[in-house]
Parts: sequence; structure tokens; C-alpha cells
Amino acid sequence: MASATALEKVPSHGSLTRPSVVSVGTIVWLSSELMFFAALFAMYFTIRAVNEPNWPPKDVVLDLKTAAPFTIVLVLSSITCQLGVFAAERGDVGGLRY
Repeated sequence: MASATALEKVPSHGSLTRPSVVSVGTIVWLSSELMFFAALFAMYFTIRAVNEPNWPPKDVVLDLKTAAPFTIVLVLSSITCQLGVFAAERGDVGGLRY
């Protein structure tokens, strides 16, 4: 005679009919990024369409004193983010926090 236990082990990989929370979150995040950049491109092309044919005007010059520090901060922040990813992959909690 065979007996069954009252509590069966639930598989740790999740349900076959329900998507992973991480997958859904990634799809939602990517969708929001897509909409954000689509709006930026739409604004850019709208400005180009309604302004004079030579846009930006010839007298507009890039201000390097303002643009260079922001570019450097942006590049350095991506480097620190990548170092955090490497620390997380190694399991280094201290390196991930700092």
C-alpha cells in the first residue's frame, strides 16, 4: 500500500503558467526606456521640422566648459556601476555597497 504526504514539495523554479517576476520587471523597464527615448526623438524631429532649415543656427557653439564636466561624470558613473556589477557577480557585498 502506498501513502502520499500531505505537503508536496513545490518546485523552486516557479510555475509553468506564470512568468518570472524578474522577467516581467525587465520587460516593463525596457518598455519605459523605449517610450522615454521615443519621446526624446519625437521632440528632436519636431523641433527640426518647425524651425528654420539650418538648425541649429550657425552662431550656436557647444559650450565645452559646461558639457565636459557632465560628460566626465556620466562616464565615471557608468564605470562605478559596472564595478558594482562585477562585485555582485563575485558575491562581494562590501564592494557592491561602495
